[in-house]
Amino acid sequence: MIVRWSYQWISGLLGPIISWVLALISSKAKERRKGIRQAIKELNRLPEPPGKRIWIHCASWGEFEMALPLVEALKKREKSPQFVFSFFSPSGYNNAQLPDGTYKVYLCDDQVRAVRRFQNTMKADLAVWVKYEFWLNHLEEIHRRNTPLWIWNASFRPHQFLFKPWAKAWLRAVSRSTAISVQYEEQAKLIRPYNPTVCVLGDARAYQTLERLKDVHVDPSLLAWAQSRPCIVIGSSWPSEEQWIQQFWTAFPDLSNEWNWIIVPHETRRQPAFSCPFLSLGLPSSGENKLWVDQTGQLRGLYTVAKMAIVGGGFGSGLHNVYEPLAAGAPVMCGPKTDKFPEAARFEEQGFLLRVDAQQWCVALCEWMVQTEELNQKGEKAKSHIQEKAQSYSEELARFLESN
Repeated sequence: MIVRWSYQWISGLLGPIISWVLALISSKAKERRKGIRQAIKELNRLPEPPGKRIWIHCASWGEFEMALPLVEALKKREKSPQFVFSFFSPSGYNNAQLPDGTYKVYLCDDQVRAVRRFQNTMKADLAVWVKYEFWLNHLEEIHRRNTPLWIWNASFRPHQFLFKPWAKAWLRAVSRSTAISVQYEEQAKLIRPYNPTVCVLGDARAYQTLERLKDVHVDPSLLAWAQSRPCIVIGSSWPSEEQWIQQFWTAFPDLSNEWNWIIVPHETRRQPAFSCPFLSLGLPSSGENKLWVDQTGQLRGLYTVAKMAIVGGGFGSGLHNVYEPLAAGAPVMCGPKTDKFPEAARFEEQGFLLRVDAQQWCVALCEWMVQTEELNQKGEKAKSHIQEKAQSYSEELARFLESN
């Protein structure tokens, strides 16, 4: 009780001050603060829903992607539903490509008065919160209003704050949910003592990745150049991965020249630290084997021409998306920091993902590049694995909706 009231006091009194200070030093925080101010106006402008209004909260873009299969399934089940997405981060709000008939707003800060105003205006018939955003005041207000709450594709870990002695209020708010779905059985075991209805759905990202690949298009000229040699795509890269790649080029020049290298930086406006043609200026000549992609929206399609992929983030704050290359049949190499991405360990057990540290990179990559037949087998295994996960998810989703 003391912790709960302390949180209320801190969020109510210090929250606005912290938000204001962050907006002074961070452009993203400033953008989010501006978006929150407009949220109520945007909610008031929404047309009256002909059916249920379904509110789906996502922290960012990745969680938004996880929710899309549910949206499509609910469209088939419900009569004329209206979907309203709320986002915490500007990257999610700005990059989410909304399906027809859906809307988006920023989630207000977790302060009691602001929360009640937000939800009074939202007037949701069903609330769906995706993965791991557990804002106490929002969840308690949903329960106070008797709005059905689904915690979707929830992420539970043994050492997560929810299971700390001081976080009983948060655990109680989550466990009171109408329905909880998780990806793995070990996650279900953590929450089942508090909510026995938890459902193991499987891998939403596998399902959604395959759906996205259906719409992929690669420019024929780029495709022809990429397939002129075996191709490696370095996706969502940071300087740490690029520095290592440069070292590999220097150490193994003959082997490097036998392959095409496509570098897609996480921040496309960034300049490379090495000489390399830019996609925006045209394709490389036939004698060149490196390409710097300085345009957004290209990575998913480029993975389809890759024989293997190096995915960035594993030397920094966390691994980026490995589902897209694996679904396209490209085995993945990445850095060791994958704690926030437990699937990486499972994929490594299957043999089509390899986590390496800075000392192992050159030798590991060299081994993969020279063992082309084994690399092909890894790619086929990866593609089949993602397809199986997607099919299983589709079946479990249908069962979930039958019972909720």
